[in-house]
Amino acid sequence: MEDLRLLIRSRFPILYVETYEEKRLAELLAASASDLGLPFWSWSVTQGLCRRGVEDAAYETTQPLAALRHIASLRTAGVYLLYDLHPYLADPAVVRQLRECAQGSERQTTIVLCSPSLELPVELRRIAARYQLDLPGADDIRRAVVETFRSLNQNRHFRYELDDAALTRFARGLLGLTLEEVRRMVAQAMFEDLALTTADIPRVLERKRQAMARNGALELIPIDADTAPLGGLAHLKQWLERTHAGFSAQARSYGLPMPKGVLLAGVQGCGKSLAAKTIARQWGVPLARLEPGRLFDKYVGESERHLREALENAAALAPVVLWIDEIEK
Repeated sequence: MEDLRLLIRSRFPILYVETYEEKRLAELLAASASDLGLPFWSWSVTQGLCRRGVEDAAYETTQPLAALRHIASLRTAGVYLLYDLHPYLADPAVVRQLRECAQGSERQTTIVLCSPSLELPVELRRIAARYQLDLPGADDIRRAVVETFRSLNQNRHFRYELDDAALTRFARGLLGLTLEEVRRMVAQAMFEDLALTTADIPRVLERKRQAMARNGALELIPIDADTAPLGGLAHLKQWLERTHAGFSAQARSYGLPMPKGVLLAGVQGCGKSLAAKTIARQWGVPLARLEPGRLFDKYVGESERHLREALENAAALAPVVLWIDEIEK
């Protein structure tokens, strides 16, 4: 929120955010606008332009050009969140009106464009700033798990059998998901056996693994306890033993960097994949595989977006072993 408030106070006329978490972004923007004493508006093609706290939308503002003209006509500062405007950015009139809203006013007006995927026209790039809404952290997920249980438990009698350590493990296992995905998975686990217990953790993690494999280029690889041991490679094993200490709190207190990785090269079947699994198992962290072949897309800019999303998901899972398979391709 500090970054968001700073961008608004710095009077960037246009912000753009690539995210699926519309509700979470709206809550952050509304809180930031309230802190700065600014009204908060939102627009969609179905609802029109609505001010927070006012029931009715502005008259005839469902079309984007009409909504932007209404924003330009207002005499007060404000924060305006526009959902899914990207299909209309091919219209020169909409782009022109956005530029006039940005350039023709001295008041503190911030227009925020929100979409899962957004490519700005060249006319807007010099007057817009990108805001990155990171995936929720472990503390956010802990709160979402508890809030989801309390909400669903109001009219029913579910059992809750997660102590603090189990809740932390549950939340860390759900890193890499949006808050809405977390809430859906928790609700599904509760309705399966009318309880939320440690027995639900493996099932939820398996659903998360399937969801990530379905939705992107990053795939979580399960590490079985009976995975075959790694033969030979004495130098790699020594490196694993030595660098494992880099994850400790003591290493952080000394300012020592975490281990960055290794490059495994060899013929097919020599044990590269097994080495990646061994590293994750020995360090006790998740293993995520990124296949470069799944990044490519026929549309310009989509391959880069897939890579950016995969790396953001990997960062949200950290500490994690990121296994980039067949990187030479």
